[in-house]
Amino acid sequence: MMSTLPSWVGRSFAWLLETGRAPFHWVNYVGSCGGALVFNHARLGRLCDHTIGHLVASLEREPEARLVRGMPFPTSWDPYFEQHMTLADVYAYRPLHYAHHRRLLTLDH
Repeated sequence: MMSTLPSWVGRSFAWLLETGRAPFHWVNYVGSCGGALVFNHARLGRLCDHTIGHLVASLEREPEARLVRGMPFPTSWDPYFEQHMTLADVYAYRPLHYAHHRRLLTLDH
């Protein structure tokens, strides 16, 4: 939807998200701590499998015209965010983001 609006709307929204990054990071951290109490390995594995299956099915249904539409992103939120990202970039971002966290949480033997 954002990509169909005037470009200044997308830039303003990205700016608003940039200014709110401190509260977002705090909520994200607290939510992760609480989530660890609710999701054990078995539940998290099932949820991950379900989510990945849903994402693959969703990507397969996306028309090409939607995949090339994009909008500005808040680059300070994540090292893999670019100033402008298409829907295809957002789908490609997810595996990068998860691989990044996996590397952070994996002990080298």
